[in-house]
Amino acid sequence: YPIYASCLLINSFVSMALCLAPFVLAIYFQDVLGLTPWISGVILLIPAVVAMLVIPGAQWVYSRTNGKMLIFYSILLIALGNGLLGKLTLETTLVYVLFWLCVRYSGIGLSGMPITDYGMSSIPKELSNHGSALLNWCKMMATSLSLSGFTMVLSMKTTIYSQQTDIINAQLMAINDVFLYSTMLMIAAAFLALGLKNKG
Repeated sequence: YPIYASCLLINSFVSMALCLAPFVLAIYFQDVLGLTPWISGVILLIPAVVAMLVIPGAQWVYSRTNGKMLIFYSILLIALGNGLLGKLTLETTLVYVLFWLCVRYSGIGLSGMPITDYGMSSIPKELSNHGSALLNWCKMMATSLSLSGFTMVLSMKTTIYSQQTDIINAQLMAINDVFLYSTMLMIAAAFLALGLKNKG
């Protein structure tokens, strides 16, 4: 079932993007900018609320438009947010960070239900239980693997950059790299979305 397999991969990439921001930006807010954990949590809460608010809109749009293109454009939003969050500096304002966080979380909120529905509707009904279980398992594995992978990349890049500059700038440059690598994953997911067949 190629459509289901593609949606499985796309969903996994979106799960990777979802877990990236709280982990990496917590380091950015607290270690680089020196904000308190409470303020960092409030900043990260706002885009999560935005994602929750756009979910009903995603259901409405999905029922009235081409679901394939909704998936594609929502993933582009995630990629755009990731890419611009990969250009952080010590002078970057919190408004800038919050705006692009809301953009990427809007993409996550818009993409979740359409990707799942698109994939699940492409397999026979008698396999829906297995398909749902596999989907959830892959999302959990993608989250775990991405956290481990991004932690490793962040640590390695920080070590490399710390040989060229101070630790604050080294962490900042490593965080930017992680966001850019995540952007590449989302671009790959966008190409997978374009390869989906239109639903009849």
